[in-house]
Amino acid sequence: TIPFTSSDNFNVTIPSKSLNEVKSTMIGDDSGEIQIYLNDKKAQFIIHDTIVQTRLIDGVYPETSRLIPLQFDYELTIDAHDLLNAIDRASFIKNDGVSVIKFNLSEQECVLSSKSVEVGSSTEVLSSASFSGNALEISCNGRYVFDAIKALSGSLVKFSLCGEMKPFIIQSVDDDSVLQLVLPVRTYA
Repeated sequence: TIPFTSSDNFNVTIPSKSLNEVKSTMIGDDSGEIQIYLNDKKAQFIIHDTIVQTRLIDGVYPETSRLIPLQFDYELTIDAHDLLNAIDRASFIKNDGVSVIKFNLSEQECVLSSKSVEVGSSTEVLSSASFSGNALEISCNGRYVFDAIKALSGSLVKFSLCGEMKPFIIQSVDDDSVLQLVLPVRTYA
């Protein structure tokens, strides 16, 4: 989420690769100003003397307001570096090429675990974690959570959860302009 001041109202879907190119072009630009020009097929970004042009993606971007929960029953706050290291250690255990991690969360203890019939299991107590809410057990793709946390700035991350099989969000405690949505996975163990 970034602030935008314009009387124009538009809704376009731009390829992420193009936006990343615009972002890398803006790095080191103190003014932070960018001019955006749109028509029905293309978008053009002008940053000082650099022009980046891209085609727009046809169709409508998914309505995120229906996907992102607004009320939460559980909250986990943890040091991002500690959690990234714990996920990295647990991610060597994979089932069918996917690293599924399980969080066992309570106000007394927060545990990250992973297991596989072929490889074994990993269990780690997350000592820097702070959890509020009733006890909760939730499983998710470890790679997705790892990448979501890496995309955030700040040393503390906050997980806002609704329940066992409901999507949850991950945000930096210091900066709520970036929101990561993660879908849990069903495990049968």
